[in-house]
Amino acid sequence: MIGGVTLPREPAQGTSPGPGDVLIGFARSQRKLGGAGLIYADPNQQQQSASFTAETRKKIAEYLKDVPRNEKNIRGAMIQAYIVGSRLWRIIQYFVGLSDLVYVLVPHQIEAEKIKAGNFATQFKKATDFLSSFGIQRTFREILTICLREDVYFGTLREIDGDILIQRLPSDNCKITSIRGDTYNVSFDFNYFSGRNESKLDFYSDEMRTRYTAFKNKGKEFRWQELDTPASFAIKCNSDIPDFAIPPFLGVLRDIFEIEDYQAMKLEKVAIENYALLVGEFGVDDGGNSNIDLRLLKEFFGNLREVVPPQIAAVAMPTPINKISFERPNGAEHDFVTEAEEHLYNSAGVSSLLFSNAKASSNALLLSIKADQAITFHLVESLGAMLNRYLHSKPFGKNVSVRFLDIGRYNRDEMAKAYLQACQYGFPFASHYAAAMKMTQSEMDGLEVLENAVWNIRERFIPLQGSATISGADEAGRPELEVGEISDSGETAKERE
Repeated sequence: MIGGVTLPREPAQGTSPGPGDVLIGFARSQRKLGGAGLIYADPNQQQQSASFTAETRKKIAEYLKDVPRNEKNIRGAMIQAYIVGSRLWRIIQYFVGLSDLVYVLVPHQIEAEKIKAGNFATQFKKATDFLSSFGIQRTFREILTICLREDVYFGTLREIDGDILIQRLPSDNCKITSIRGDTYNVSFDFNYFSGRNESKLDFYSDEMRTRYTAFKNKGKEFRWQELDTPASFAIKCNSDIPDFAIPPFLGVLRDIFEIEDYQAMKLEKVAIENYALLVGEFGVDDGGNSNIDLRLLKEFFGNLREVVPPQIAAVAMPTPINKISFERPNGAEHDFVTEAEEHLYNSAGVSSLLFSNAKASSNALLLSIKADQAITFHLVESLGAMLNRYLHSKPFGKNVSVRFLDIGRYNRDEMAKAYLQACQYGFPFASHYAAAMKMTQSEMDGLEVLENAVWNIRERFIPLQGSATISGADEAGRPELEVGEISDSGETAKERE
């Protein structure tokens, strides 16, 4: 990631690039070219296109029989369903959008009587600037998307020329092996770089090159190595099962393919309804001979075929034809596609009311959203733990911590009102109120200087005089209403005075 943009990961050895993978031509420090950051795509080199494996409902059923063994296949199926169909994409993006990813920086393990205000303010400013370089709004939404789609995100933090880069590691070559500071640690399979993939080391940090050299020199006992902390990390949705990936919406895969089957059946039904068959019956005598000359009969039907459109066929039969159909009685139509879509959302654990269902209920919908928001916030807290582990490793970050707030688009106004009321009662929640307005502490500090010290808004912006701003006037209170503006009851009250 450069300035908040996550670097695309490369496919595992011996496999074609999968969905979401970008095969990058080269990566080297731009300092050699007079710039900063990483070059992560070479337009002069041919790029490999992504390839997909066609999944069926039968294959999905086989994968679900043994999830740990089919972890890689399930991951590919989830990515395919996310890209090809809109339903899984909408569900995942709905959960991602339930958090504004707003945060405040709070003191951590400090002794108020020993703290020096000047030094602490300097450290606090460095920490806020440090967090601003992450590009949290963009990068963390990508991490949330991957976690909700595939269950786990493996990454490593890299600092290059003042930018914080989060580089994604290939999931097929990573495992969770330990935990520290409420964040999982990652072990990497260095056989990934063997053979023709060795040139891909240019994409990675010096640590990866050093560890790969150890693998080459010392053999398979160094194939899997745990990466250094706190730079490398794993964020997992189903954190209670760290051994293998279990996508949160794995259970809806079969439902997705079921909808596709119903849609295909519906399309076939519509296509069949556009065709017609004309049957002409000719009589026969007791001996089974036609009452009309067969040559003349062929001529009649030949003329008929010439005038009917291609969707209509014509045949001649010596006996009546009875229609046998399996349609529902009384012409009743059943929309299996809509029913299957509702079943899909129910299987995903989200209310179908969120996706254009006609039976909308505002109270039930609000409760459903709050329950869903708790799922997303669990992942957001894991991202906060990862950030704090890395921040506390810095000299300026030992006495500050990141705290993400449980605020999203559906409860933003409610939380802002709560923080404002807390401020009015003297609680130190000004930063929380600013965060609810989607303003970081660094932005709040900068805008305060800009508006008050630079622009001098308090002195230059004088509000217009009105009943809300006038105090001590000779005629206090609301101005009297003119004739025609006052109600009948108001006129009666005025006469009594």
